[in-house]
Amino acid sequence: MIKKPFLTVGLPFYNANKFLKYAIQSTLNQSFSDFELILLNDGSTDSSLEIARSFKDDRIVVISDGDNKGLAYRLNQISQLANGKYLARMDSDDIMHVDRLKIQLEYLSSNENIDVLGSNAYVIDSENIIYGKMSVLKSPKSLNDVFNNQCFIHPTVLGKTKWFQNNQYNIESIRMEDVELWSRTISTSNFSNLNIPLLYYRQAGTPYLSKYLKSQKGFRKILRKEDTNKTKLLFYSYFKSLAFIIITILGIQKYFFNKKFNNISEDIINKEQKKINIYFS
Repeated sequence: MIKKPFLTVGLPFYNANKFLKYAIQSTLNQSFSDFELILLNDGSTDSSLEIARSFKDDRIVVISDGDNKGLAYRLNQISQLANGKYLARMDSDDIMHVDRLKIQLEYLSSNENIDVLGSNAYVIDSENIIYGKMSVLKSPKSLNDVFNNQCFIHPTVLGKTKWFQNNQYNIESIRMEDVELWSRTISTSNFSNLNIPLLYYRQAGTPYLSKYLKSQKGFRKILRKEDTNKTKLLFYSYFKSLAFIIITILGIQKYFFNKKFNNISEDIINKEQKKINIYFS
């Protein structure tokens, strides 16, 4: 009888050849090793599929059907394919802290009432340079927590596989599939975050404007479906979109990210930077 893994790590990817190797290697290097890694190609046209297939590890399953279905569709597919009791999200351009899976699973084993567990994250740029830290609430409980981006940092979440199977992503919520899911389930689920960074989240310094505008458009679509008055949040979303267009045109996006995430000491940055550098040396 084949032993099932305790955990499934789901990593969908689309045209991610620049960063995919870091995401995969950081998963394989985890201090917790009893997992399967599902690498799901979403119709990439670059060398991403070849990169995924180049890794030789019995824990890896590479799946490719040649179609481009979108992230939400692939996340739902992963939850149906998962063999583990727990399911961890991972994005194709991020890097895991070496103890991420171990720490999250230890916490869940002591808090079995939690459905989905996330964490804080360090922010890195396209050269794996740390800019700062992103933080979310330890115990998000309301729609306002979701709409104020304080519920989860999406690729940090790890939860019960059954929960993800029973609560599917909405494939029409482009680039806001996570916000839509949290807003739909927060009143009936138990969400929590660890107040420590367990992921190096790639945001600063990457081509970001198009993705950001699509995210804000999707966010406004979700807000309009709510019965409560969200006029202030709608206005703020339009304002942020306009501001980000101006920042990008002026060529000060990197400066903006430096200011926004400049919230940790140089000592911590240097310490974590050494971990990344050694990790992939």
